Amino acid sequence: MADAVCRILVVEDEPLIRQLLQTALSGRGHTVDVTADGEEGLRQARQGGHDVLITDYRMPKMTGLQLIAAVRSSKLKIATILMSSNTLEELALTARDLDGIQFLRKPFGISELYASVQRALKSPSR
Repeated sequence: MADAVCRILVVEDEPLIRQLLQTALSGRGHTVDVTADGEEGLRQARQGGHDVLITDYRMPKMTGLQLIAAVRSSKLKIATILMSSNTLEELALTARDLDGIQFLRKPFGISELYASVQRALKSPSR
């Protein structure tokens, strides 16, 4: 069965990682928009049309969790993937609501990225 193709918004402040994600995901047929910070990511998300948001946790201006909270409060139907070198347990200490968020622990392999996108697309929080 072929993977679902979608429009993805990547929010990552590290240029090399941002480029790698864009190249890997667009190589699988996805339309990929990228930005380097949470404020711009929120602006792009609010324009609509994205199926999946992939965001780093630690970024300037706002964290990935703050971005996800802002997207949720905007009532956008977008699946979310949070990338972090922290463990899920460490993030749970700072996050009130991790329900429906796919977690991708850095460093991760490309196959893990692809699988995470497919799981996010099937998420009931969309």
